[in-house]
Amino acid sequence: MLAAATAAGEVGAKVALIDVDAGVVLAMLWRKMSFKEKVQLLGGALTGLVISKKTVERELERYENNEEQYLEALSSGFPTLKTILIDDRNKHMAERISALSTEYAEILAVVGDGHIPGIVQQLGQKQIETIRLRELRKSPEGGPGSAQYTSSFWCSDQ
Repeated sequence: MLAAATAAGEVGAKVALIDVDAGVVLAMLWRKMSFKEKVQLLGGALTGLVISKKTVERELERYENNEEQYLEALSSGFPTLKTILIDDRNKHMAERISALSTEYAEILAVVGDGHIPGIVQQLGQKQIETIRLRELRKSPEGGPGSAQYTSSFWCSDQ
């Protein structure tokens, strides 16, 4: 997000933060999660403190190879988490992009890779070009450490 904001400043583009405030999301998540989901999430968080970069890369590759299956597994194991962290935020971000498109002819949105399908679906008929994480990771400019967890899409009414 910082790289996107810096690049926007360099070309004189306006920056709009379109996501839901993280504090609001986390509070809602904790309030709505079942006890079982909370225990599983805390166990996963503790495990996450000791996993290697190689393990993270393997999970990222697994996601890239079958995004739909990965999100279905998330939904079955953590239904509240998927609804609040993915689905509700997709809807909110799509609404913000749609509102901004009444003001601006072109919009570049930088969002987490898992949000693109849902946001694109929410936006419906708008002309959208996407650049996915897997494309950034494979390009020569997108070497190690660059844009690891984000993707972008361009949206225009024209």
